[in-house]
Amino acid sequence: MARRTKEANAQYQREYRARKAAERAEAAGETPKKPAAPRTPRGPRPRSARRHRDAVTKMLRTTGLGHVADEAPLVQLVKDLAYDLDTGAGNEVYAKYLAALKDVRRVLAYSARPQKLTEPIPPAAAPVEPEDDGDELATVDELEAFRTSRGIG
Repeated sequence: MARRTKEANAQYQREYRARKAAERAEAAGETPKKPAAPRTPRGPRPRSARRHRDAVTKMLRTTGLGHVADEAPLVQLVKDLAYDLDTGAGNEVYAKYLAALKDVRRVLAYSARPQKLTEPIPPAAAPVEPEDDGDELATVDELEAFRTSRGIG
């Protein structure tokens, strides 16, 4: 037997109660009440009821954060909290939503700043020879002496 959804189950219970009430009224000799009109399902919610989800979707599209695999849990959390807010959640969910947005801003700020190089920049293909203008350059021995005198390295 297939399971009924909550709405279908509630409709079935209403119809069952109405039938039983009509049977009782008929058995007692009373005129049965006119059954209530069936409830019509709600149509789609107005666009204003999706404002948090729309804002999150717009932010994810413009920043491209929705396509970053490492941030997928954070993205899904923000989407879920936006949905909860749109469906009428309370202050606790609102506070969590603001905290999640703060985390999103941190991620975006971190990805926007320039990263430090971990590898040295390779030298040019051909080293440039310094011009000989008479100045003596420090030799490697002098550099080592300077380092040891200062306690460097």
